[in-house]
Amino acid sequence: MIRNILPGLATLALAASATANFVGPTARVTSTVATGLQGQQLRVYRIFLDFDAVNPNAFALLAVSNHFVVSGSMAGVMHADEDLSWNPAVTNTAIASIDSYVTISGLTGGAAGTALDPSFGIGLGSTIPSLAGWYDVTPQLANSAASIKVMQIALGIDDPGYTASIRVGYKKTGTTTPIFNNLTYSIGTVVPAPSVLGLLALVGLVQRRRR
Repeated sequence: MIRNILPGLATLALAASATANFVGPTARVTSTVATGLQGQQLRVYRIFLDFDAVNPNAFALLAVSNHFVVSGSMAGVMHADEDLSWNPAVTNTAIASIDSYVTISGLTGGAAGTALDPSFGIGLGSTIPSLAGWYDVTPQLANSAASIKVMQIALGIDDPGYTASIRVGYKKTGTTTPIFNNLTYSIGTVVPAPSVLGLLALVGLVQRRRR
């Protein structure tokens, strides 16, 4: 009987330890080469937030905010939907692999469950407005997963791209108190200089100390 209980206790202890040591999500970028609607060569970047892989249901994503380009430019971002919109609700399955959009659930179309905050305006154009964000329209049912896609960006294959900072809001599953982390991500053919990355890390440290 004792032998049967021990594996379960070990699993619970591992999950509890992973949650206790969790320091916040990290940003991860993947990319693929694709062909645009006009035959142009694209590189499509997907930005993920990676949470606790050992205990993927421990945290629920609420919002991404304060998007701010710290180097480079978003001017070359391309949209495949007719409205040139960041709203994932207008990204249908036919263009989902080559469109640029934001999402809180990783989904597009009617199931995306994503709203743009007022600072985003109506969400049209190549660039995300400075300090704009997006959020879950049903936070009581917020998405929990080890990795959640929050953005997709289509650029010309040789576009130099940019580095941006974001603020991520999430909560422990079963609680209502939000937790915030400041992260950065980079896309394009230009890798940010070490001095830029160092400055971003310092800014994040100062903001954490202020909280």
